[in-house]
Amino acid sequence: MSVFFELKQMQQQIPHVNNRQFFARIFFDAILLLTVLFAPWWLFGILALSGMMYWEKFYEGIIAALIFDALFGLPIQLTQNLSFQYFFFTIMLALYFLVAFVKTKIR
Repeated sequence: MSVFFELKQMQQQIPHVNNRQFFARIFFDAILLLTVLFAPWWLFGILALSGMMYWEKFYEGIIAALIFDALFGLPIQLTQNLSFQYFFFTIMLALYFLVAFVKTKIR
């Protein structure tokens, strides 16, 4: 009961968001986290990209990509002494800025 009360207080502090949008985003974040843990990478990528296109400032997709790479990312050998593990995070970060740029040009 206290978690619902805290979510309600958070929602009241954001004046431009109604109840349906707020709880839809919370539900989508829970689904996104479950896809990070249990679904293939391409399903997570599609969901994160759709969240970036639907909601403004969808930072959860970037954070979920960081969690995905921390759990499942394998180091990519760039040179003999240099490897890079956060490939999916980098792709999601670039897609976030690309989607934000395209959204400003379309609207």
